[in-house]
Amino acid sequence: MTDWHYSANGRKFGPLSREDLISHFADGRITGTTLVWTSEFGPSWKQYSDAIPDHHGTTPPPLPASAVNDFWAWCLTVVPIAGALVEVALQPSQEILTFILITYAAINGLVAFADQKAIEGSGRKRAPIWAAILIVPLYLYLRNKWLGKRQITLAVWCLSFAASIYVTNGFQNPLTSLGLPSCSAAISTQKVSELFPQIPMNFVKLQVKDIRDIREVSNASGTRECTAQVVSNKDSTHAVRFTIENRGADFYYMLYLN
Repeated sequence: MTDWHYSANGRKFGPLSREDLISHFADGRITGTTLVWTSEFGPSWKQYSDAIPDHHGTTPPPLPASAVNDFWAWCLTVVPIAGALVEVALQPSQEILTFILITYAAINGLVAFADQKAIEGSGRKRAPIWAAILIVPLYLYLRNKWLGKRQITLAVWCLSFAASIYVTNGFQNPLTSLGLPSCSAAISTQKVSELFPQIPMNFVKLQVKDIRDIREVSNASGTRECTAQVVSNKDSTHAVRFTIENRGADFYYMLYLN
């Protein structure tokens, strides 16, 4: 018989069979207090536990949401800021940007897989792992929603992500442009890569393969001066000097050969 219905988040779902309804209870999609209805009830809805007294059957109900271990969810929240700190420390070249992105996706996927095992162990429904690999905040939102938990881990992840942008861009506010980018900020290395082939003394229009030994020489009056070693696509090394100047709504870069 497939005339059972249930209510969730103010909406009515069904029809489905009694066995499917029991399955929904077993995997945590509904609880003992969920309102259900079948034609035998007439105009009244009943709680699941009253409508199906033997609802526990041979399978225990899912553990309370408070009993689900959130350790791996918290690990997901620190991935952005931890990754940003590693990037700043290692100063990776632009050539391995794709590898960095794949590494982030792999770490998020592995941590989310461990989190899903913890959720499954409680007998509850898990969030889709693809969401963690592609869009971590979506995964955390679905996870918390299905567990009936507050969106605290989602809020912390957003703060961690904002902090990671702040760190990797030389402690610059990307929205209001407060402060100059650091010499080693991503935007600075990108500008050096764009300007190097345009230097008048670069007769053969060498391209940038890598930028090393980036140092700050001075920082005063809205101008930052930096030095670096540019490795070209011909594996030749060139000492360069560049300045970063704050011109109101934008930053102006100038690059010279030392």
